[in-house]
Amino acid sequence: MKFIILILLLVSNVAVAKSPLQDSFTISSMNFEEPWEHYKAAIFADGTTVLILQNEDAAVKSFQIHNSPSTFQDLISTLDEFQFTRFEDDYGWMNDEEKDPKCTELLSGHVYTHASLQYAGQEKIVSYYHGCQGFFRETELKSLLRHVKDIMGLSEFVGT
Repeated sequence: MKFIILILLLVSNVAVAKSPLQDSFTISSMNFEEPWEHYKAAIFADGTTVLILQNEDAAVKSFQIHNSPSTFQDLISTLDEFQFTRFEDDYGWMNDEEKDPKCTELLSGHVYTHASLQYAGQEKIVSYYHGCQGFFRETELKSLLRHVKDIMGLSEFVGT
């Protein structure tokens, strides 16, 4: 019996490991100052959009936002227009709490945003600490993040 369970676990792990990346875009934001809100949202190629909100009391709410497959394609077009894959991977803090040299100024008490694209078998993640100021393409990144939230229908839930 143990042997059969072991075989089933092995087969399921291999099947999961070989499954291709799901085309999706995920954005999350964490605020460590009041109101301590965190959110994570994902949109998939079929337009399915899921939003999870968490507040300072660790109360969690989840929502499904009704988007169409064309919404995902609009998002991909916007990411392409802003050349999302050409942004640096990180803006803000580096290892060991060291200031990122890309920032001409680094202010404390700001929001962290992570944006992740999985598309056509590729993956790109951009992590942005909003206290990092003065870096190349800063205005573009901020504008892109606003556009993304608008396209996904997040603005009424998480603001701009």
